[in-house]
This record gives sequence, C-alpha cells and structure tokens, in this order.
Amino acid sequence: MLKGLIGVMLAAALAVPAVAEVAVYTRGGVQVVSDRALGPQQRRGYQQFRQRARDFNGAFYVSTGSDDASWWVDEHRMEDAKSMAQRNCRIHARDKRAPCVLYAVIMPAAPARGSGKPITGINGSLSREIARRQGEGARGTWFVAAANRIGQFGVSWGQADRAKAREGALYSCINGIDRERFRDQITAPVYNDAVRAGKFDCRIVTEFRR
Repeated sequence: MLKGLIGVMLAAALAVPAVAEVAVYTRGGVQVVSDRALGPQQRRGYQQFRQRARDFNGAFYVSTGSDDASWWVDEHRMEDAKSMAQRNCRIHARDKRAPCVLYAVIMPAAPARGSGKPITGINGSLSREIARRQGEGARGTWFVAAANRIGQFGVSWGQADRAKAREGALYSCINGIDRERFRDQITAPVYNDAVRAGKFDCRIVTEFRR
C-alpha cells in the first residue's frame, strides 16, 4: 500500500514559543499491538511498513478473513492514520465480511531534538523540517508551518513580520497540494471522503519566534 497522508492539525498555541523552547521528535518506532499470525502477503506488507518507521504516525491493518493488509504513514494524528489504513483494508480485502484489525503502529520515538515540551500533532516529515529550519533566520524572525489533513505542509522562515510569515506558510502549503498524486494512491471512495471532509484545507499548525 502506498504511503498515506491524513490528519487533523493542532491549532497554533496562544503563547508563541521562542526557538529555545522548541523540541520535535525526528524519528519513529514500530510497535506491534496484536499477536495475530501474519500470512505471506501480510508479512511482505509489514516489512514495507517497518521500513517507513521514521514516518510517524502510521498504522498497519490486516484482514481477519484473507491474506490482505493495508498501511498508512506520515500522518499528523494517529487517529487519522488508523482510519485511513482500516478503510483501505476493508476496500481491498477479498473477504468483505471479515473485519480488518490493527496489527502495528508507528509512534514518535524519544529523545526529542531541542528543548522544552515537544511539538505534537505533526507528522515525521514536518517534524524533521522544523528541526532542520529552526536554527535558520536572524534573531527575532518567525518560523511558521501550515498543513492540511492529508499530511502535506508548507513552511516559512526568516520573516520579521509574523503576518507575512503566516501568509507565506499557507501559500506554500496550498500550492504544494498534489491532488492527482493523492488520488492515484487511494480508492475513489477514500478520495471523495477526504474532499467532503475538507482534508485538503491548509491551516497554521505551529509557529515560533527566534
């Protein structure tokens, strides 16, 4: 199953942290949550899932009635990774009557990079981008990240004006959306659900001042 990308974002904090207070998780770890025996096809899918361990949050679901499985990674929230993986498992499983159950998850792994309470509610890709960019820009400038509910995001840094930094992050997120690529990765019902739920809409998820 191709990578997936969905998640409800955190609203920007009312108290904007300084860069010294920013910490992010930059890697993830796989946790098996079921003792079910996997079939040959499910084992192959699970090995692919394990290779994406840095892309938290992620979920791996298996069919209880066939050797089918589905996984989804790099979500902003675990709930959305589970929902997406389970939905695809139900659609692709040959036995439509058998339930799909959770087998493993990818969670953020400690330690976090930086100081202070780690930023949560963002996926592995955005977390690593924050870790890479947070030291850039002059003192007093802003870093802002915007994201949508399919895991895509945009960032802006080095802006002295907070409003312009927010505008730049939203612009980057909106113009980086590739609906066709996302549609190619999933089934039509799942794509249509995402559109109806407004999951392509970008919003500010975190910001801090250097």
